[in-house]
Amino acid sequence: MRPEKYLELYTKYINGRLNVNGVLLKPIKFEDDVMTFKMSNPKDKSYSYHALEGFVNESFGVFQELIGVGEHLPSPTIQSDDDVSFYINGELFSEIKEYLKNILVLKFQECEINIKPMYFDILLSRGNEIKIVNYVKPLNTFIRSLSNNRTKSDILETVFMYREYQDKARFDETEFIYPLIDDILEKEKSLMDDDWMIGYISTEFVDFK
Repeated sequence: MRPEKYLELYTKYINGRLNVNGVLLKPIKFEDDVMTFKMSNPKDKSYSYHALEGFVNESFGVFQELIGVGEHLPSPTIQSDDDVSFYINGELFSEIKEYLKNILVLKFQECEINIKPMYFDILLSRGNEIKIVNYVKPLNTFIRSLSNNRTKSDILETVFMYREYQDKARFDETEFIYPLIDDILEKEKSLMDDDWMIGYISTEFVDFK
């Protein structure tokens, strides 16, 4: 099928534009097997180009099945006026901040670390991961015995044990210490397509000796 005809039919199929959780994608050009979309964000939604491209590919697949075209899909590319490919709006930033400031204890294995939340970063990692780095200051650390008695432990040693725990199972930390972050991120369809993207938190310790 000629690119011009494909673009015309696909544009009609999506009624002129794709709406991904309020982020609008309008196809404007199709050449060399690449379809270009113009993005607009009138509702100031959080987004990542990776998530948006995932939704575009899904729509290509359904469209081509409908018109009986082969399995090969065009490659999408997205343009916007500010060319920002990863964006967190103020509402989501505040929601994550409010959640993290109430996490004051890290419990893992037989250990416990009392912490003071300091600040956090949100970044796109490895192309398909929304990574939140939670920077905290460890205040006190404890170890529980088999009889459930809690005794104070060395901060450096306990932080080292926590880092080992992180290395062994990267996503266990999110599941057991920050379990509600999945609910927060999965609402943001234009930021994270949970069919193929992952959101998680990694704790980093600062301001201690």
